Amino acid sequence: TWSDEDIVSAIAGYLPGRGSIPQDTSFHDLGLDSVSAAELARHLSGIVGKQVPATVVFEHSTPRLLIAAMRTYAPPAPTAARRQSVEPTATLASAPAPSPVSLREPEATTVDVVGIGCRGPGGIASADDLWSLLLGEVDAIGAPDQERRRLGIDWPGGYMESPLGFDANFFGVTSGEAREMDPQQRQLLEVAWEALEDAGIRASDLKGSRTGVFIGISSSEYQSRVTHHGQAAATPYFGTGTSHSAAAGRLAYFLGTTGPCVAVDTACSSSLTATHLALRSLRAGECDLAIVGGVNVISGPEIHESSAAGRALASDGRCKSFSEWADGYSRSEGCGVVVLATRAQAAGRRSYAALVGSAINQDGPSNGFTAPSPTAQTALIRQAVQDSGVDPQHIGYIEAHGTGTPLGDPVELVGINAALPNSTIHFGGTRYIGSCKSNLGHLEAASGIFGLIKSALTLYHGVLPASLHCGRPTPSFAWDSSALAVPQRAVRWESSAPKVVGVSAFGFTGSNAHVLLQAATSDEAAPSGPFPASSYVVAVSARTKRGVQAQAEAFAELFEQLSGDRLRQACLASWSSRSRLDHRGVAVGTTGSEIASALRTIAAGSPDDTRTRLGTASDETLPVFVFSGFGSQWMGMFTAGLSNAPDLAPHIEQVSRAVKAVTGWSPIDRLHAGDYADSEDDQQVLIFSIQVAVAYWLRDHGITPAAIIGHSMGEVAAAHIAGALTLADAARLAVIRASILGNIVGHGGMIFIQSPEEKVRELLATAEIDLEVAVINSPDSVVLSGDETQLEVIEKYCRERNIYAQRVRASGPGHSRMLDNFESAFHNAVSDIAFGDASVPLYSPCRGGKQVSSIDAAYFWTNVRGSVRFADAVSSAMSDGFTEYLEISPAPIVGRPLKSLARAQGNADGIHASLLRDGDVTLDLALLFGTAYCRWADVGAHSDHYCGYVSNAASALPNYAWNHRNYKPEDDDSQTSYAPPTQPAPPRSGPDAAVSVVPDAAVSVAIDATGSVANRAEAVLVASVPVVSSDVVREKIVQRCKEILCIDDDDDSITASHGFFEMGLTSVTGLELKAVIDRDFGISLDNGVVFDYPTPSLLADCIVADYLPTSSEPVAGVGVAQV
Repeated sequence: TWSDEDIVSAIAGYLPGRGSIPQDTSFHDLGLDSVSAAELARHLSGIVGKQVPATVVFEHSTPRLLIAAMRTYAPPAPTAARRQSVEPTATLASAPAPSPVSLREPEATTVDVVGIGCRGPGGIASADDLWSLLLGEVDAIGAPDQERRRLGIDWPGGYMESPLGFDANFFGVTSGEAREMDPQQRQLLEVAWEALEDAGIRASDLKGSRTGVFIGISSSEYQSRVTHHGQAAATPYFGTGTSHSAAAGRLAYFLGTTGPCVAVDTACSSSLTATHLALRSLRAGECDLAIVGGVNVISGPEIHESSAAGRALASDGRCKSFSEWADGYSRSEGCGVVVLATRAQAAGRRSYAALVGSAINQDGPSNGFTAPSPTAQTALIRQAVQDSGVDPQHIGYIEAHGTGTPLGDPVELVGINAALPNSTIHFGGTRYIGSCKSNLGHLEAASGIFGLIKSALTLYHGVLPASLHCGRPTPSFAWDSSALAVPQRAVRWESSAPKVVGVSAFGFTGSNAHVLLQAATSDEAAPSGPFPASSYVVAVSARTKRGVQAQAEAFAELFEQLSGDRLRQACLASWSSRSRLDHRGVAVGTTGSEIASALRTIAAGSPDDTRTRLGTASDETLPVFVFSGFGSQWMGMFTAGLSNAPDLAPHIEQVSRAVKAVTGWSPIDRLHAGDYADSEDDQQVLIFSIQVAVAYWLRDHGITPAAIIGHSMGEVAAAHIAGALTLADAARLAVIRASILGNIVGHGGMIFIQSPEEKVRELLATAEIDLEVAVINSPDSVVLSGDETQLEVIEKYCRERNIYAQRVRASGPGHSRMLDNFESAFHNAVSDIAFGDASVPLYSPCRGGKQVSSIDAAYFWTNVRGSVRFADAVSSAMSDGFTEYLEISPAPIVGRPLKSLARAQGNADGIHASLLRDGDVTLDLALLFGTAYCRWADVGAHSDHYCGYVSNAASALPNYAWNHRNYKPEDDDSQTSYAPPTQPAPPRSGPDAAVSVVPDAAVSVAIDATGSVANRAEAVLVASVPVVSSDVVREKIVQRCKEILCIDDDDDSITASHGFFEMGLTSVTGLELKAVIDRDFGISLDNGVVFDYPTPSLLADCIVADYLPTSSEPVAGVGVAQV
């Protein structure tokens, strides 16, 4: 027999340096190489008692999937669930078999364009930018920058801003890999992410989905640039960095999609051909969502020189589509991505346009290999129309290929004219034809997707932008006998009839594509959210802390301008349409200006605690609920929440009904009146009611407890939320408990003493003071209980000895012997209450802080009478690894002892309050939700309150704030070798040890230490050298890790104590680290050093101890240092 824990232990044995094992991270990313994978498979065979194939790790690529797969070989022995670093649950199962593909008729599936991302010349960074450029009739052709001129690119063109810029760390790409990665791949990754953001689709939701990836890509100029750099082809990154297939495959891999993944190269029709394939795949049921894109980046002069030699380029660098003066095109670059969804998947989302038909074909025997064929183009359009089922009279505009060549334009006009009726029901019978190449130049492989995006925006906004540089139309076409015309100014498209646009793209080798789009009716859901109109909450997240700051600044600029419904929708979109990355922030306010101000405090690195929350979320972290005791009540508590928090009111109503059934009065009535009651009995019941209502609210939003602690009266609510009491029984117990305590009102009181329990007990014995220790909240304080006379004695005694003492707000001596006479009455009152077992860990202050699994009447009598050992309960929970604590009460009263205990554990920032005294309940709950979002599991992921809602505001939100660095092969001067050394140098220690070359850092230190160099120009070292400290080596290793992983120098998320594979290194990048460390210190480490010494700290100690000279060793040879 075996258990999940056996499998976890086996996996851990092959992942050195890992304290915990993420469940859903691939073994590749965890650092498991192929040799270790085979060894693990043999180990698993021994555990389950059956032969496990060596490929099992590749077939089931994460710990969760592998554990599930093992159950198919032999069932595990039944075991009690136990908390551990990897938490197998009953929901684990074998990877589901792919759903059968259902073939559908073309007309049975409507496909919508639900998201757009694009970058291009003229500063285009979004669909909005492109639309503004088109409506503004902007000519985006310009001169190349200095970087391009250095490469020999010295002609006017449509150039993007910094196409080499890339946020490598965001995508888990190392610096070495980024340098060899074609900028076309880099652009696709980022723009695809932006398209998903625009669609309101979280990337995490696509993992494992049958989403298709279809990419048009043609240029290979960067490959030449990399190979010209010399030894780059010897690295493991050359193939994946420069192949076209990797452009699509890398995106699918990053997103975790399992649908079709295709890179298409049909030259200038690549991306529109990819669109055709995506439409077919969606119709056939191969995928439910498709990411379709095209990209072109000019990385060298070769294609331009070839095109110029073929006389295809315009003399002035402009595409003068369909003009009398057309003389060729201008090369341009850009990246465009659209998200296509079936109507079922698009439900509730904004649709730019619907794809209704498409076709592809080949010119065949045209008049030359690169010459266009009007016959083929006519057949293509007719085929697309037939595929769509639309009436060709409804086609009012053609976004043409329109390169502006003297031959190509007339041929295209003839083909369109022959394919479509000589009239349209739109624009008085005129069918307009234009091309965005007149604004942007020829984007080659990306030209088709840009034509599609322009057409979708045209239908969405109901305006035809002007086509530039036409002037007098080409005389090579009979315009007078045609319905075709070029719009030389923007034309508003207003019609009740179906509006259809055709888009063409033709490859220079004869591969043609045509797509038809139709205006779509938006099917957006009505706005809804967890936050009332009086409080707005906006969420930001990023891969890094700096990214959160940058995102907050970008959001602040937008929110400054928003109010009313637009503000509310934008806030909701920030929750529903954006991926939830590890580093997170939340800003709260009642106006757009307030939110903008709060966001700017995040951006400045000094967040306002009253309006913001920050943190790093963990899927495996949930808080310990702490239900505090009496004393948190305040006049007017919770009143605002009943009217301003509609999703909270039902919960207090539910609790009120349960309480009223026992007391005859309703807590909600008291709270509405702002009256927290005169008697402590009733106050305790009100506190209980609020605690339970808040816990229910938290549950609704996905915030459930990892464990529970109750403090005195708070143990009643704690037992209910833990599942050990029904609401009805908990309400009865709260009332009974309060009434028992009511018997001792006026018979004494309680006092807080700032001194450890042991010393207080000694003090009581020495001074013969008759008081009892009632509460121990922290190791350095206690609360005493007893007779009023004795309280006065202890108060005076402490004052005389400068010991801090403070009366506690309590009208009776709780947790004292004065309750002993009421034990029988208590047991009689609770005799018919059904006590049960806790379903979550319950740490008990009345059981010495130990975890309890069940409770009974005796337990709660101890709760009433015995000491409240709160500090012991919290300490036990902290010892068990719980780091986050949420106090649930009308106001925080145990925050100070919680922080004191947490500070001793080195984690004082894990203490949180739910509601604040004299606070706005709406604001408090919004900030509480923000705390949960920023620090705990993915709260609200399945909440109906806001998920699934995507508004137009989703696209108005700024794109992700990328942290760009420029990566180019010329910057790689490390000459890093990935081949194993033929004869690695042995370490320094041992009888056959070799002496290593002293690293530059050590030489510099030596010169400083000797003080023998007067002018600090150079020195010859012939004697002993001070040893390089572990700290210096450690800092250098951390620095190199950050460089390899593309992490900012000031990012403190990587430290010397982090495991290499926890940082994100793999077996390949581990070799890269080894190579640069060898070079830095003049040594030769073993290839597996990052496995043997899995943290920078351990590796540094190894290097200093075994590879670098000591202060007493002479240096081999003579070293010269420039200082």
